[in-house]
Amino acid sequence: MKEAGISARNAVLIWLVAAVLLAIAVVVGYLALDGASGKTLSLPLAFAAGAVLASLADTVMPEAYAEGGINVAYATALGFLLSYLLSAG
Repeated sequence: MKEAGISARNAVLIWLVAAVLLAIAVVVGYLALDGASGKTLSLPLAFAAGAVLASLADTVMPEAYAEGGINVAYATALGFLLSYLLSAG
């Protein structure tokens, strides 16, 4: 954000607003889906996972790969595999 010319004050304000909106969304989602079946929860959870992956792929991964090389790709794949194995167990 600094490279884009956004002041430190505005950057903090943007992140603060995002954090508040996210907290509200979490509470609303919890209340709306409390007691929902796993099948019902699968769609919003898949959407959230896709959003996280898209965000990482767009912002974090290119810079990490540029600085760390192929080992970053291997570590990412290993991390996703480990996450899957932990959640499947």
